[in-house]
This record gives sequence, C-alpha cells and structure tokens, in this order.
Amino acid sequence: MITPDLICRDFDAYLALLPSQRSTVSPLLDLLDQGVDVTCRQEWRGHLTASAVVLNEAAQILFVDHVVSGKWLLPGGHTEPDDLDLAGTVLRELREETGLLASHLEFVTRTPLYVDAYPLPARESRGEPDHTHYDVVYALRTTQESLTLQAGEVRAAMWAGPDMIHNLYLREQATALLDLA
Repeated sequence: MITPDLICRDFDAYLALLPSQRSTVSPLLDLLDQGVDVTCRQEWRGHLTASAVVLNEAAQILFVDHVVSGKWLLPGGHTEPDDLDLAGTVLRELREETGLLASHLEFVTRTPLYVDAYPLPARESRGEPDHTHYDVVYALRTTQESLTLQAGEVRAAMWAGPDMIHNLYLREQATALLDLA
C-alpha cells in the first residue's frame, strides 16, 4: 500500500525542483494532512493516478488510445491497493496496458517529471461525480519493441513525437528528454 509518507517524499522531491508547482499540488497535500486516502479511486475530493513518458531507442514517446476517454494519452492509470509506491504504479500500469516489462524499463529519474491536476466531469454511467485526478508523471526509457495491449482499456498504441502531449510544460519537458536521448 502506498503510504502518505511515500507520497509526500515524491512530492517533496518534485517541489524541490519545481517550487512554482506548489499551488497545483497543495490541495492534494491538504487532503493527506486531513488523513484522506488519496490512493482510493472512489475518493471524489481528489485521488492519485500515475503516468509515464516512455522513450524508445528511436527517440519517440509511447501513446495509447484510451478506451474510456477516447483520447490518445500517455500510458498510466489509478493506484491499486497492492502498489508500494507511485513508481510501482507506473510499472504495473505499463505492464497491464502495453505489455512493457519492468526489466526493459529504466527510470530517467525517480523524481516525478510533472504532476498534473485536472478535473474529470461526472460519469453517471460509472457512478462517478466530478472529481480531480492528480497525475504523477514519470520519465522512463525502454528497449522493448513489442507491445501487448490490454483490449479493455487500450484500443491502440503508437510511438510519436511530443507534439501529442497537450500540456505545454510537460511537452517541453518531454522534448528536452528527447534532445538528450
């Protein structure tokens, strides 16, 4: 189980690099201070997800066509009770959604590349009210070429440039990583 201490450790490291992001993550940190389990996907005041900018050897980024959202996104998803930390959430989600194995992945850094807070509209069909996702994005490299997609969550996958990333700051960070690759 991901503990509040581990979450705070990741967020402290992130804020040490990007103190300007404090206003983005403060609402989540406030929830933690109140004893709220932000790893529970039914916590409607806000909960954690984890995603990855995965770079291949051709200096491209992995995107998945997400079934529920109908959008091309970075791979990732919700935390689960068995996850030990957010980096572990990313590794599990990559394996589940795309078949990428931890043995073929290397973290560029264990500090999150970006933390995004974004509202999700209510989905009555799923019994979900409006809520906020706090998406912790990590950067990883892979040497694995073959993908095995999870049909229930992912329709397709592709390797492309950073222009598909909608968040301008995250796109700039990903571009910088590609320039170093």
